[in-house]
Amino acid sequence: MKDTDLEKRLEQELLEASNLCRTKYKYNPSRFLQMMKAEGAVKTSIKLIMAPTYHEGLTRLWELKRLDLTVEAIIIREPYSELFPEEVVNKAKDKLKQLGYSSI
Repeated sequence: MKDTDLEKRLEQELLEASNLCRTKYKYNPSRFLQMMKAEGAVKTSIKLIMAPTYHEGLTRLWELKRLDLTVEAIIIREPYSELFPEEVVNKAKDKLKQLGYSSI
């Protein structure tokens, strides 16, 4: 599979997670969606994961007990992890572990 196809699949999965946040949990990740529209799924994911603090979406989804919908949880899954440098995947795993996410 080409990286561009995989990037499109990642973007679709992130959009589906965002839609679920809006419809089921009444949380609208509007800033995330703006970033993704401007910079794409991969760059946005890297920017959020590598930030020194937890981003708003990670915090909100932790409160909702839905860490599985976070950028971090999605990008560590195969095949999406192939799109990211190892340090990004490891940082995502570290943040999830700190918040008690057990599906790593």
